[in-house]
Amino acid sequence: MTLRFVIAPVRTAASGNTSWMLKTSGPRRTRWVVQPVSPIVSGAALRGPADRMLQTIGGGEASAAGVVAHYRGRHPGLVDAFVIDERDADQADAIRAGGPETLVLLDTVMTSHAIREGLGAAILARFLPA
Repeated sequence: MTLRFVIAPVRTAASGNTSWMLKTSGPRRTRWVVQPVSPIVSGAALRGPADRMLQTIGGGEASAAGVVAHYRGRHPGLVDAFVIDERDADQADAIRAGGPETLVLLDTVMTSHAIREGLGAAILARFLPA
């Protein structure tokens, strides 16, 4: 069995706490796929203090690359694929060079329920087998 986790952009990055995910599966009899969505777009959080918290608590830069570095540094091997906003495409080569995870660029700015639903569907379609 494969469990799939998509980490929502704001809550997890703002708290910096992904340890809950490690507790949900118990013994690793199953395989999980983890894909966090960066809460930072064009160097700023779209909502809330995630950019400032990443800089002060996380010790990183407020950027998509900074979010990726945070996960790689604090939870090495946890993430299978990172989802960043297509506006941050200029960071893609550096992110890909830093690790083996898949990198997906999508429009992650969710301004309506329909757009949120579309983003979720795009992520699931990309990673769930047909």
